[in-house]
Amino acid sequence: MVISSAIWFLIGSVNGIKDKSALNLFKRPYWNKGEGWKYKWKLDKSNRTSLSTRKEWYYLWLYKPLFKESFPYSSTALVFITDGWHLLQFIQFKLAIISVVTHSESEMSALLQFGILLICFSSGFWITYERK
Repeated sequence: MVISSAIWFLIGSVNGIKDKSALNLFKRPYWNKGEGWKYKWKLDKSNRTSLSTRKEWYYLWLYKPLFKESFPYSSTALVFITDGWHLLQFIQFKLAIISVVTHSESEMSALLQFGILLICFSSGFWITYERK
């Protein structure tokens, strides 16, 4: 339970940083959710995206991205490389998976475990986002 609690604290911390990114509190385009999404698309000089006109081979011609991608899979499987918000989201979900996989059997009830993990998550978020 200690390992899961520590992991959920980290998940809450990452969530707080991710929310700060969404509010552009880092003042860098890569970390600004409102600007970072553009890195997954090829943009022209006027900063407008051009619509994709074909299905890409690397999607086995089954999926057509809305816009032309910066590189293969930049809007799907590799989106976590394109901007900070998606990178943090990727880390957050991987930590959650690790927590579940490494969680050993315990005599504590599921409700108590859930409560402890929720407190750890909320504390991590509060320390990184809410606290001045």
